[in-house]
Amino acid sequence: MATDETLDQIEENFKNPAAAEVDGVVARQHSLRDQIAFDRYKKTQEASPLAGNVPGFRISRFTPPAATGE
Repeated sequence: MATDETLDQIEENFKNPAAAEVDGVVARQHSLRDQIAFDRYKKTQEASPLAGNVPGFRISRFTPPAATGE
């Protein structure tokens, strides 16, 4: 499911503290649940046939000119 790159990034996030405060500035990491949910969402969007607004297929009817009586 997850790529090696994703797993490496999650592992790197766990090596760092979840939150840090320096001179009154607080930095927090997104939860693991949020990181996994975003990764799944991103992969779903990339795999979607409508990614880039390109239709997967189109249904249309072709009527040759001889069939219309013209």
